[in-house]
Amino acid sequence: LSLMVIIDGVVIQHFYYNALMTHARIVNGLSMRVFRQSLRLTRTAQMTTQTGDLVNHVASDTEGIGEASFFIPEFIQSSLLLIGGLALLFTFLGSA
Repeated sequence: LSLMVIIDGVVIQHFYYNALMTHARIVNGLSMRVFRQSLRLTRTAQMTTQTGDLVNHVASDTEGIGEASFFIPEFIQSSLLLIGGLALLFTFLGSA
């Protein structure tokens, strides 16, 4: 039992490490692409939107997209646990 707790702790730590690395890659990659594109804007387009506003909007949008590296695996794990639990209940109790 204690071996399973140790293994579980290591697996959880690896999940969060990889999720944070994926989050950082997504946010940095999207920010870099949008910044490069903003440098290619025409002078009239640059005059209508201030650079600070653009950076703030991009940062909040990329953070929202980057959070998917946490939500998607959690959703999959929760769904599998729910299906597995219901299957076990149905196996042991039957259709009561």
